[in-house]
Amino acid sequence: MKQSGDKNTFQHLHEAYISFKKKKYTNAVIILEQIKDGGQEDHYALFLKAVCLLYLGNLQGANILMDKIRIINPVYTPFIQLKAFLALKSSLSREDAIAEYISALEKKSSDRLLRRGLRRIEKSADFYRYQKEAKLTTLVSVPRPGRRSIVSVSDRPQRRIEAGRRRVRIPVVKPALVLPILLILLSVAGLTALFYNIEKINFFGSRDAVKLSREKVSKIDMVDISGSGYGIINRINKDKTPEFYSSGDILLNDFNEARLLMKKGYFNKAIIILNRITNSNASYPVKEKSDFLIRFIMESDERVYEEMDLKQFSEKPHLFRGSAVKFTGRTANVAEGKSGTAFTVMVGYDGNNFKGVCDVYDSAKSAVDNGDMVEVQGLFILNIGKGGIPYISAEKVKVISKNKG
Repeated sequence: MKQSGDKNTFQHLHEAYISFKKKKYTNAVIILEQIKDGGQEDHYALFLKAVCLLYLGNLQGANILMDKIRIINPVYTPFIQLKAFLALKSSLSREDAIAEYISALEKKSSDRLLRRGLRRIEKSADFYRYQKEAKLTTLVSVPRPGRRSIVSVSDRPQRRIEAGRRRVRIPVVKPALVLPILLILLSVAGLTALFYNIEKINFFGSRDAVKLSREKVSKIDMVDISGSGYGIINRINKDKTPEFYSSGDILLNDFNEARLLMKKGYFNKAIIILNRITNSNASYPVKEKSDFLIRFIMESDERVYEEMDLKQFSEKPHLFRGSAVKFTGRTANVAEGKSGTAFTVMVGYDGNNFKGVCDVYDSAKSAVDNGDMVEVQGLFILNIGKGGIPYISAEKVKVISKNKG
């Protein structure tokens, strides 16, 4: 009965999507109501209905559905895109819109539409004109319904999270070829692992660690990809990725190393490995679990803020999303918004020179003025500012000295 229900749900979603593409929004809403009447609460159906209601001018109805999605699947990418887009439309200032997109990028840092939205907000000569003219179709993805979408988050197993198994046809290999192939694979795996272990050691100067509770360690242990066999990596990948794994064993070793570092409290080391996985040819289920651990680190109160090196951040910024960093410098371009304060920091300013520039967003609205010397502790989001300037979501801003001029 459940399979039949899932099939009917998918058919309704498909019909509703076709009506949406034909701009028959009322028809799409009516079809989606049939899913609701069948007792289903599907995040994709709610999302598609919310978009249709927006096109019909029913903002209140769309907001009600957005609240439901927030409960069912708050990390659904199109939902995050739509939430940021609606925030843009309702923002009182450029700074407030930027803050909303930074918040969204903390959850989905590699999403191209979120990054596009932030860039366009920053580069717009007239923010209020862009705010009025911005179109949903350019900043929000409305994907086709897939059978993945009819499985809600609550239906997934909670005890041990493992990557899904796939049945594959295994090629026959002649016994005489097994040993040479095995030796080649071991050599490649060893050299690759050695290279990345060397690369991962030197990114941060501090070696301080935090001690985690047993409860948090058990949550880390729950996120596992061992035993998933084939399907850990995509050997043939149409999209070029910044990072690449030549074998599933290397990826599995990296994933397990990241979990071990997390349990030992070395969050900044672990997050570099996890970001490598999420920006690689790893399979979708593995990326989901890696992204879950990244969010676990970003939302954790047990963090050690370490001195940042701007040069290293600019070389491979995708590896550092969520890193806990600290730096001192002089402030400039201070702008207060409805939900926080945005400003620029000249990092390492000594009175004449500085090492680089960071954009900072402080939701706590610290009392910062232009020209103040400050110490900032926060999370690195990505190089998404103007000219690739790093963005920092501040956790703590300490004014060392006030500008007397």
